[in-house]
Amino acid sequence: MTSQSDVRHGAEFDAFIKRLEAFLKPRFEGPSVGQRLASARQAGVLTRYQEQFLNDCWTLRNLRAHGESGGSTCFAEPAYLVVRRLEEIVRDLEGNPRIALAGDPPKVFQPTDMLSPVLSYMHQQDFSQVPVWADGRARLMTQVGVAKWLEREAGEIGVVELEAATLADVMQHEGDVHVDWARKSISYLDLQRRFIENAARGYRTFAFLITSNGHADGKVVGIVTPWDLFPHGPEGN
Repeated sequence: MTSQSDVRHGAEFDAFIKRLEAFLKPRFEGPSVGQRLASARQAGVLTRYQEQFLNDCWTLRNLRAHGESGGSTCFAEPAYLVVRRLEEIVRDLEGNPRIALAGDPPKVFQPTDMLSPVLSYMHQQDFSQVPVWADGRARLMTQVGVAKWLEREAGEIGVVELEAATLADVMQHEGDVHVDWARKSISYLDLQRRFIENAARGYRTFAFLITSNGHADGKVVGIVTPWDLFPHGPEGN
């Protein structure tokens, strides 16, 4: 026999499942909820335990739906603690907004591009770094790399031939310690955590390149700087 308490828990459960669906559908690809949950876990939005728990909740949702559609009393009622855990995860997802990428994707340069016009572009846009597609990877050309190149040219050659230089000349002085990569489905809080973790390891992250697959070999669709994450001043610098 189903009690009023069970019915109330069931209604809450159904409501949170609908909110979970509404959160997943526009953010993660896949024809099924299970595949969207897997994509969310791969993007770092969910832990493996949370993915499994939500899959179990979805199975319970299907049992409830089939019981109700058959006209019988629903026997698959969620336990109180299950509803509370589901509520906790859903509220955390809803309260941890994904990054918002405004406008068109950033301009991505090539190593063969001439340095002088790119520096002019950076000055006009007030950019301290720009994405460069080099060696099959999305990388950054930064003001630090430019300064290192200028120092070498002035020290070893004595003359800085800016008009003849390409981005490849500067990229020789750029490592990957100033750049990190992430999917567009990542949240602000997760990016903040990663920035702080990088700083704790001694890496000063100048920007996160947002790519189609969250890795260096993905198409660049956005760029997020520490100033985007920490409007009152980036931590760890």
